[in-house]
Amino acid sequence: MVAKPDRTSSTSFRGRAQTRRPPPDRVAPRAERPRSSRWALHDDAAAALRQMIIENVLRAGDRIPEEQFCHQLGISRTPLREALKILAAEGLVEFRPNRGSVVASVRVDEIAEIFEVMSAFEELTGKLVCARISNVKIEQINQLHNQMAKAFRQGERAKYFALNQEIHRQIVLAAENPTLAASYGSFTERIQRARFQANYDSSRWEESMREHDAIMLALQARRAKELSRLLREHSAQTGRAVLAHLRKVGAQSSPSGKDTQT
Repeated sequence: MVAKPDRTSSTSFRGRAQTRRPPPDRVAPRAERPRSSRWALHDDAAAALRQMIIENVLRAGDRIPEEQFCHQLGISRTPLREALKILAAEGLVEFRPNRGSVVASVRVDEIAEIFEVMSAFEELTGKLVCARISNVKIEQINQLHNQMAKAFRQGERAKYFALNQEIHRQIVLAAENPTLAASYGSFTERIQRARFQANYDSSRWEESMREHDAIMLALQARRAKELSRLLREHSAQTGRAVLAHLRKVGAQSSPSGKDTQT
């Protein structure tokens, strides 16, 4: 099992950040962009902070020490605050009077609503993708699947989680519906933290791997109805596991022992 991140570490976290890349026709490749560009600075800051929040290095209610992060990332307050606005729009950060920016709580009711919508998106994706995906793209997704299976066998949960997310993203993109992809991506960002936490449950992890094996077989065979069903059920099962984890954590942290948001 991969150890949880050390919250006390003061080392640079840039290397662990999950960088979000805009469409290639809108910006130059990273190597060709000056590091001082405004986009690069606040995007890198948002990616680094996002990863720390998702991996629970920064926990709900933690104040974000802006001066410390500016020093670690080598940036000024302006791009950092732009990054915080991005994370606030994703539901990861809140701005509070007299406290500044803090890590937002995970709202169980909101996560439940999002998973209901995500299940519908997954089902629609299954119907569209089998008619539109190329053989080359299927093979590319299969290679990701094989890498994810290797990460599963080796107990590399963080790597498994990243590959899992990328597989789902590539399947949605292969459906060739930009509106669906944009909506799916927006909701995915809002549940990443909760999904990452639930992945520490060993029984669900094994079950999820089996579900992905079945999804891959249906995609390779282009069985649209089966793929739609498998994707919908996989999303629903993941949602149930995530919500059960959040409610358990909430009950443990509540003085009364009652369910609360985490």
